[in-house]
Amino acid sequence: MSATPHDIVYEPIKDTQGDVVAVLALIKDSSAVVAAQDAGTRLGLISGLAVMLLGLLAAALVSRTIAASVTKPVDDVSDVLDHVARGDFTVRAPLNGDATVQRLADRVNITLDQLSVTLRDVLSSSAELDQSLHSMSAAAQATRETAQKNRDLSLIHISEPTRRTPISYAVFCLK
Repeated sequence: MSATPHDIVYEPIKDTQGDVVAVLALIKDSSAVVAAQDAGTRLGLISGLAVMLLGLLAAALVSRTIAASVTKPVDDVSDVLDHVARGDFTVRAPLNGDATVQRLADRVNITLDQLSVTLRDVLSSSAELDQSLHSMSAAAQATRETAQKNRDLSLIHISEPTRRTPISYAVFCLK
């Protein structure tokens, strides 16, 4: 029953056998009851909102934790690939996260191992090629020097224009 500011309450008065012998009518001011009900309603609404906000906060924290547990391992693999893009082939991806991310990190690590071997082979071949080119360059330089010396040689042929028989000798002079 909704309380109004002035309620009339009827109370039967009974005797010892339970028979009603009189009715007592009480007029009471129920504004305090109405205020208490309003306060209770407001308290219930505020409590409900507080519980709802706490629930939303808890859900946000749980979802952030779950998201971090998924994105952190992927970010770790991404960071490794950033290092590789800058030329650092010594980094390796940590094997953390769920099975899919672990498999991805493992494949990245295997690829980096194979790239490192290939890079070592290329560097070794490059060093051998450099050594061969250096040897060839030295040989070419020696050949140029010999050719220069040969150009510096002159053949001087001595002959007498009035003589009818050929001369049987020649003189070579080095400049």
